[in-house]
Amino acid sequence: MPVCESQPLLLPHGDAVCEVVEGQSVLTRTFARSPLKLLTPRTYDHSARLVTSTFGGGLVSGDSIDMRLRVGPGASCVLTTQSAGKVYRSIGATCRQTTTATVGDDALLVVMPDPLYCFADARYEQRQRFDLASSGNLVWLDILTSGRRARGESWAFQTFASRTDVTVAGQLRIREVLRLDRDDPFASISERLGGFTCYATLVMIGPKLSAACDQAGQAAGGLPPRRDARLLATTSSIDGGLLMRVLACETEPMLQYIHNVLGGLSGVIGGDLFARKW
Repeated sequence: MPVCESQPLLLPHGDAVCEVVEGQSVLTRTFARSPLKLLTPRTYDHSARLVTSTFGGGLVSGDSIDMRLRVGPGASCVLTTQSAGKVYRSIGATCRQTTTATVGDDALLVVMPDPLYCFADARYEQRQRFDLASSGNLVWLDILTSGRRARGESWAFQTFASRTDVTVAGQLRIREVLRLDRDDPFASISERLGGFTCYATLVMIGPKLSAACDQAGQAAGGLPPRRDARLLATTSSIDGGLLMRVLACETEPMLQYIHNVLGGLSGVIGGDLFARKW
């Protein structure tokens, strides 16, 4: 008889489940393996907190991380990072990170990582997919910086490629794609970014976030575009939510602006979203 060789089980690098237990959102499952670490700090509101980190303090050439998260019906979870993301210089292989999350009915997922710094010659790709139930809610923030400006690096990475899909009840609602190549033959990254050093994308979607979407739209409307502007923000309405893009010349003013935009979320998550952060 032929001998069947067993194949190794390919587990994700991170797997977590957030559910409501006795009226409180708690993480009922967390699993992580190198190079990913998952931290679960104690909270005093009704949202569970899940913090990601890496053993090496960043991603090195060839690192690949697969993170999966499920937020059960009625639960509330904040997914964030321990510190700024770092992608080190590539020696040939690309760093990759994939996040897949499902959000149940009347549940809320807030994804708020710290800014990402791609070092000179880094290559990085990320794929994110958020599948929401019909009454699911999502806040997703992504901030990319030009790199280590204190070391004279400005958009000096090789490649940054990102794709984020958001579905609601199985229907694609948002597909946000960004690709920046240092060796683009038409224009450098710096030329295309027009002197700005950080770029943020914010998505808010779901019935619980209607007031927060209104506040974000008003904040962007208070920033009329000028040729000498050091911070620009635009918003686009989507079915059931809002998409915001922000460009800034400095990271700190951008973080403060986003802090103000998201100030209305405290009532939704039942506590201060920015406690111990920024």
